[in-house]
Amino acid sequence: MGIPSQAGNFVKLLTERDTAYIAGFFDGEGCLGYYDATKTNNKTAAFHASVSVSNTDPRVIRWMGEVTGIGKAKITVFADKKRRPAYQWQIGRKADVIAFLTTVRPYLKVKRDQTDVLLAHLDAESTYVKRHGSVTPEIVESRQHVADRLKVMKRMTIPEGVETRHVGSSIQ
Repeated sequence: MGIPSQAGNFVKLLTERDTAYIAGFFDGEGCLGYYDATKTNNKTAAFHASVSVSNTDPRVIRWMGEVTGIGKAKITVFADKKRRPAYQWQIGRKADVIAFLTTVRPYLKVKRDQTDVLLAHLDAESTYVKRHGSVTPEIVESRQHVADRLKVMKRMTIPEGVETRHVGSSIQ
């Protein structure tokens, strides 16, 4: 059973098994965000949505790009030779970000709330007029609110109901 694409470039069908694997990998090793990309000489606030997954094994990064047909892979080589290269698969095209998050959302545990916030905002934003100068102060404020909210949500790492203990130091 395949999962149909939601965007033009997301043309491949993913099996349910592949979708669940990618979702789990993204849940543990991935990141999503909404970033301020406004240029200093640009008067219009520009934000962009992004999804990425990083790992030190290039096979899974390459595979995710191949099986989805979206995103780009890159490598980071560190000057410190003790560190292994890091491979990253990144999705930056808005339609592909929406398609990816919509497709993996049913399988997410950790990043589901972040996904819901970003998808709701992108859906609301799709109704905005897409011409220069159409970005109102309210839209700018909404974009910044979503970016800030996602940053806070990323730092919420201890789920409710999980008992914690600190070893070796006291928390004040």
